[in-house]
Amino acid sequence: MKILNMTKDLFTQRQRVIDMLYDARNTLNIKLPYIKVRIVDFEEQDKVLGRCFIDKDFITISKDLTSWNDDYLREVVWHELAHAYFNAKHDEACPLMNPKLSNAHSREVLVEVLKTYKKE
Repeated sequence: MKILNMTKDLFTQRQRVIDMLYDARNTLNIKLPYIKVRIVDFEEQDKVLGRCFIDKDFITISKDLTSWNDDYLREVVWHELAHAYFNAKHDEACPLMNPKLSNAHSREVLVEVLKTYKKE
């Protein structure tokens, strides 16, 4: 994994990710720690879209996602947030925690899923 040097475009894309984290925090009314966000090149791990490092409050998002629409990007960002904050595990039956992203779900669907993890 290679952390990319910040450019104007990467800064803009990183801000999209941060805004999505704030959206989840505000929607769920939860206190999040400061989460570092890095846009990275996963190099040989071409199927990896994001990673979270729970003990370091650190989320990495693939540079390949930055051009995706908000629904796809949100799904990956909130998936990583669910790992980091709610200790959620992969679940192929769950629209948010399925380890394979095939089609993006709406924000409304993802909010309802996050709410179920908040209660656990």
